[in-house]
Amino acid sequence: MHVYDFPINNTPFMDSANGILFNHYISAASSTIPSLTSSLTQAPKLANSVIALAKKWRFTTYWLSNQGAVGIYATPIASMGKKADHSFFLKRASYNSKETYDDELLPQIATAIKAPQAKKFIIVHLIGSHPRACARTNDHYETFYKSEEISCYIQSIKNTDQLLATIHQYLTDSQSKWTMIYFSDHGLGFVNKNNRSDLKLTHNYQYRQDYEVPLFISSYNSNERQYITAARSGINFLTLFSEWSGIDDPSIGHSCHMISNDICHQQNSVIDFNNKRIDYTKLPSDMAP
Repeated sequence: MHVYDFPINNTPFMDSANGILFNHYISAASSTIPSLTSSLTQAPKLANSVIALAKKWRFTTYWLSNQGAVGIYATPIASMGKKADHSFFLKRASYNSKETYDDELLPQIATAIKAPQAKKFIIVHLIGSHPRACARTNDHYETFYKSEEISCYIQSIKNTDQLLATIHQYLTDSQSKWTMIYFSDHGLGFVNKNNRSDLKLTHNYQYRQDYEVPLFISSYNSNERQYITAARSGINFLTLFSEWSGIDDPSIGHSCHMISNDICHQQNSVIDFNNKRIDYTKLPSDMAP
């Protein structure tokens, strides 16, 4: 991502939009189910989710998804989404049951933003840059970099950035009080390093980059760029979520101000493929050939 110093300019929106960019945010885990259950629920109590919290605070809730509605890699997260007041899935089966593109959600996003409820909480679950990256871009890329798959990956990030820009414009046009947050649930690792023309990215847990993800916040009254350089872990996302949204609960800890540069403890823990907590800082770096 260019906004995180990658040389190809594929994030023009996040490069320029007013808001808060987190420079050292790490995902709770290196794959979707453990990451999102650890971030969006009080795991193992999966029913205690951000959807349940928002409904408790009388928000009308929406879950708009380009991931699977059922399947081994989808069901726990999709079940959370189906508990929203309004849920919509582009895929009725697993996440790879058919090729659908994130921008196909834009009509549903626009409808949700325009809906008459005074208090709305809208989650948009993207496919983003999930492998295979060229399937996300319909085999299209603007700039070649190392291999076709890596080129598509870079393009998929640009497509996501454009989607965020469009949602941001929808919200601005609504003339309402709004705030939006974007983050990824995990990173990826390189494979086929010895064959540069076939270089790819896929799920991994052995390197720091498998957990290094973007997090960006903007709102109707953001009037400058701010940066959070302190370490933050997705395992503590509910605290960050509560600060961001104003939705709180006695069970959510507030031992540290997450949307700040305060030094917070226990921000280096992540969950590996074996469902064990490990120290992210002890992992090696995954460098592209």
